[in-house]
Amino acid sequence: MSITSTTDKNDWEILANWAAYCGSDVIELNLSCPNKWLDGQPVGMVADDPEAIVHIVALVRSVVGVDMRLSVKLPPYSSTIPPRILSALQAININMFVSCNTAGGHPTTIDGEQVLSMPQAGLSGPALCTHSVQQVSYLHKVIPNIPVIGVGGISSGADAKRFLDADAIGFCIGTHFFLNGPKVFGEVVQELVDLTED
Repeated sequence: MSITSTTDKNDWEILANWAAYCGSDVIELNLSCPNKWLDGQPVGMVADDPEAIVHIVALVRSVVGVDMRLSVKLPPYSSTIPPRILSALQAININMFVSCNTAGGHPTTIDGEQVLSMPQAGLSGPALCTHSVQQVSYLHKVIPNIPVIGVGGISSGADAKRFLDADAIGFCIGTHFFLNGPKVFGEVVQELVDLTED
């Protein structure tokens, strides 16, 4: 189960309790959601605040215990993760990373027409694929003891293979599914099987 919140620790505590109560096998802490607004203003991502990263992971870990598997969903950082953030990520007690979420700050108008209720949202889909693959590879090198699940613009078996070749332990498909329905999972996996059998 993926959960996200504002930086209010009570929200994270309530959501973590609820996720554990519902019998989740893994709780994903989405610290990188760019689509949060409070009183008409965008709320900064937790993943840009090293102290908040450490605090929220420790809080959730204290709520759900040591046996619950936790993952942290990261944003698309620049070519390297800032040192202060990297130190925080190296210090937290989690089981895996999910990399990477949508890239925030993009307008939600098409030809001048507002198509979403918020003025900005995250960019997703194929535009993220290359950057996401690079970030998975980078994370694997700088924090090798924590496995990474790749996400970001996968729409084919070849895309999925790029993540696995970058040492991801698995992958997620979002935009391609939202646009084309559940059939895409079988199609991408079959394409991946065909590629790896060659």
